[in-house]
Amino acid sequence: MGGDPFSFNLEQAGFVKSIGDVSEGFGTLSTGIKPNKYLGKRVKISVSLKTENVEKWASMWMRVDGEDKLAISFDNMQERALKGNNNWNTYEIVLDVPKNSTSVVYGVMLVGKGQIWAKDLQFKIVDETVVLTDMNQMINYLMTGNYQKALPLLEKYLQENGTDNYKSLFYYISLIETGKKEQGKIFIDDFAKKQPKDEWITKIALFLNGDITEKALLKASNNIDPEIDKGQKCEAYYYIGIDYKFDKNISKAKEYFKKSIATNEKDFYEYGMSEIELKSI
Repeated sequence: MGGDPFSFNLEQAGFVKSIGDVSEGFGTLSTGIKPNKYLGKRVKISVSLKTENVEKWASMWMRVDGEDKLAISFDNMQERALKGNNNWNTYEIVLDVPKNSTSVVYGVMLVGKGQIWAKDLQFKIVDETVVLTDMNQMINYLMTGNYQKALPLLEKYLQENGTDNYKSLFYYISLIETGKKEQGKIFIDDFAKKQPKDEWITKIALFLNGDITEKALLKASNNIDPEIDKGQKCEAYYYIGIDYKFDKNISKAKEYFKKSIATNEKDFYEYGMSEIELKSI
């Protein structure tokens, strides 16, 4: 590794290159800065990247650390990483630097075989209209009930990754929670139509758009595998609770949020979101 990612000169570009038969691990060319003038601000890295023969993946990354070097925000582009051969193109990372930050570190990363080059790196403060690229922050907003801030991150995620996942359901909920009911209805109808008919996530979408009943959703959640059954019950109870909440039936909503928590499926987002709902309604 070597060169300078800040260089505008092709011949001086920063790079990370595998040597020999590399099957595991990664290499990174990195640097760190004091966060003093960025505290409480949103910052953006833009960089031009090129790859050659990358077998696994390569990327730019940035991390904001707090006390004890614990990451506060982080993006390594893994969900939009570069593979194979890619000519020069510009990529961006946008993160918040909270007031309790102690350092900002960033670099160029190569996982496995291949080579990545970086040049024209720019680091600057941006305003809050620029959408964050830290998808962990999106989950943090959801898990604290901050749907207003989760919404643009979910929109960005779905634009980049498609709509065939649970984040589509969270997007629908965020639309309703922020008063965009008509848009939410159109989205969940379209999502349900595009999913395989017998998939569990499709059943949830069909319930949320009113095409199947609460009873039908609970029946669909049954599974002979006890672990799958418990997980799907956790989800079903949460989405039934949300539906009651949207209908302003708070007592029934609380009943189902409590049922979701009672499954003890703590690794499920719906478990944590049920806890937040019980505290806020």
